[in-house]
Amino acid sequence: MYLQHFGLKYPPLGKEATELWDDGALALLKQRFQWLLDSPGVGLLTGEAGVGKTAALRVLTANLNPHRYQLIYLAETDFARLDLYRNLAIALGLEPAFRRAALWRAIKARIQELADGRNVLPVWVIDEAQNLPVEFFRDFPAFLNFAFDSRDLMTVWLLGQPGLAQTLDRAPYAAMASRIQVRLRLVPIAERERYKHLIEHGLQQAGATHTLLSDSAMELLRQASPSLIIVGLWAPIAGAGSVRGETIEGRRVSCADCHDTDPSDAAHASDSGGTEWAVLQDRAEAIAAAVGELASVQESPVLAAARSFAAR
Repeated sequence: MYLQHFGLKYPPLGKEATELWDDGALALLKQRFQWLLDSPGVGLLTGEAGVGKTAALRVLTANLNPHRYQLIYLAETDFARLDLYRNLAIALGLEPAFRRAALWRAIKARIQELADGRNVLPVWVIDEAQNLPVEFFRDFPAFLNFAFDSRDLMTVWLLGQPGLAQTLDRAPYAAMASRIQVRLRLVPIAERERYKHLIEHGLQQAGATHTLLSDSAMELLRQASPSLIIVGLWAPIAGAGSVRGETIEGRRVSCADCHDTDPSDAAHASDSGGTEWAVLQDRAEAIAAAVGELASVQESPVLAAARSFAAR
């Protein structure tokens, strides 16, 4: 309902958006991404949950020539290393062998066949890489060894939270670390002006033709969710569908316990001890409280969802 009310084509900064806002921070990533296509190797992209790692790689890979590159995306990483290689084999059109040695030989033969016979480079994007088993980091350098380590025949991007970089810097994974040719980290957009430009870009891309958020409302969002932009932006706009006027006025809400955590990672947070889950509940309660003040006439579906999430 709120999309029609404000004349929006889709939720601002949602997954339907095809053009990422960039004031220069993503230019280096784009450059390094192309570099690893020209000189195959391993790239490491880290950042807090919700800063846009997956979105950035999704946009960068969208226009890859399928006759030149074979994109393989893997997000299910919390499995045994043999399952990871089986998924890779299936993506390459192979019937996975039962034993790891036979599986490796088949996959590497197919990768070499793609390079020599079709001039195709596999691009393997491994998301949520912080969940990969440590055994994978120990033996993956050997997997990347082609022809006496004289050829680089695939590009791999590891996407994960900051702890992934710390893990790979440990001594047992020195061989893996030596294979990483690109290390980049995305950080949340917390500066007031940059945050404002980002939100305005998202609204404009979604079809907004006039100002929807006042300065005070913008500051409320920035304080409550500097990296959790999608949820933080959806709730006030959706809840304002029954408020008179076109500009949403902000209300001050205490967000002292808010942290940069993405609700999509809630399942992982629960498995890791529940600390982040509690933070997410606090965040949802803060957003729900803010929207409750902004739209006290009628509860919107998004506000109801926020309250439901906070009550879990």
